[in-house]
Amino acid sequence: MKQLAACDFEDLLQCSIPAFEGLLVEPHNQLLLDLLFSLSCWHALAKLHLQTMSIIKFLQKSTQALGYYLQRFARTTCTVYDACELAQEVEAWGCQKLKDVGGKGKARAGGSQVQKLNLYTYKLHLLGDYPSVIQQYGTSDRFSTQVMSY
Repeated sequence: MKQLAACDFEDLLQCSIPAFEGLLVEPHNQLLLDLLFSLSCWHALAKLHLQTMSIIKFLQKSTQALGYYLQRFARTTCTVYDACELAQEVEAWGCQKLKDVGGKGKARAGGSQVQKLNLYTYKLHLLGDYPSVIQQYGTSDRFSTQVMSY
C-alpha cells in the first residue's frame, strides 16, 4: 500500500466500514463506524457532478456532522488507544537522521513515539470551504487533477 493516489483512497473509503466493523470495543466501535459513514457521505456529496442548492445545503450539514464526529472521535476514542509508529517508520526516521548528519550504515531503532490524531491541519480546515467553493466555481471535477472516465 505504498504510493497511493487519491482514487485509491476513495476506493479504500468505500469499503472501510465492513472492514473496521467490530475492530474496537463499544462504544468506540460505533463511534468509528459513525465517523466513517459521515466521511463517506461527505465525500459522496462533494464529488457529485451535478450540484444544486439543496445538495450544497446537505453538504454544509454533512460537513458539520463530520466535524462533530471527528472531534468526538479525537476526544473519546483517541484518548483510550495509544497509537505508536511502526518499526519500519522508526527505522526510516533513524536512517533519515543518519543521512542528515552524514553518517552511513543502518540506524538503530530508538523506540516508537506515540502518535496523536491532529485535527489542526490545513486539509481539515478547508473542508468547511467546499460548499462555497463549489457554489462559486462549480463541481469539483472541474478543478480536480483526477482523470475522469465516463
